[in-house]
Amino acid sequence: MQKNFLSLTVFCLIIICLFSSSCGNKEEEKKEVEIVLTKNIIEGDTAQSIASLNIEGMTCEVGCAGFITSKLSQMTGVLSAEVVFDKNLAKVKFDDSKITENDIIAAIQKLNEGQYKVTKVEVEKTVKKSIS
Repeated sequence: MQKNFLSLTVFCLIIICLFSSSCGNKEEEKKEVEIVLTKNIIEGDTAQSIASLNIEGMTCEVGCAGFITSKLSQMTGVLSAEVVFDKNLAKVKFDDSKITENDIIAAIQKLNEGQYKVTKVEVEKTVKKSIS
């Protein structure tokens, strides 16, 4: 009886070790970010861009969406930032002479040790119309 119990215990420990070691060896699949670019030509003094970014990994409105909004708003070249938790979406208005959409993507994906992943970006660039 005691020998069966010892054998069962050893068997269970081996199974637990196998499961725990196999979970840690999985490489995280990297998704490539799809960037869609649209240009609008308008008259005006300000050239600016608006990026709409799909973000995965947010778990709450205040802790995640508020945190991302705050960090983006502090970046040089970002004119405004709004993150909508329910839609997993960030809208960032920025001066593309000071910052790029790739800088914004990188900044988001560095937050909280890589918790957030940008999966899609649509950028609308507004440029000054040249006067002939």
